[in-house]
Amino acid sequence: GGFGRVELVQLANDKRTFALKTLKKHHIVETRQQEHIMSEKKIMMEANCPFIVRLYKTFTNNKYLFMLLEACLGGELWTIL
Repeated sequence: GGFGRVELVQLANDKRTFALKTLKKHHIVETRQQEHIMSEKKIMMEANCPFIVRLYKTFTNNKYLFMLLEACLGGELWTIL
C-alpha cells in the first residue's frame, strides 16, 4: 500500500490467509491523517460489498497500527490502471 506496508499472513491453527496492513503511528500524525484512517476503518468494517475489502480487526502497539484485512491477491490495482 501507498501509506503502509501490507503482508500476507496466515493463521497457524486453520490456515486462513489475511492481509496485514502496518501503519506507523508517527507517520499518521505527522501527515495529519488521523481522521482519514478512522474513516477508512469505519467504512471498511461496516461495508458488506464484494467490491470493498473487508476489515476484520485492528490492533495497535506503541509504534504501529495494524489492520487485518481480507486478502485480495493479484497485485497492486494502480499497476493495472
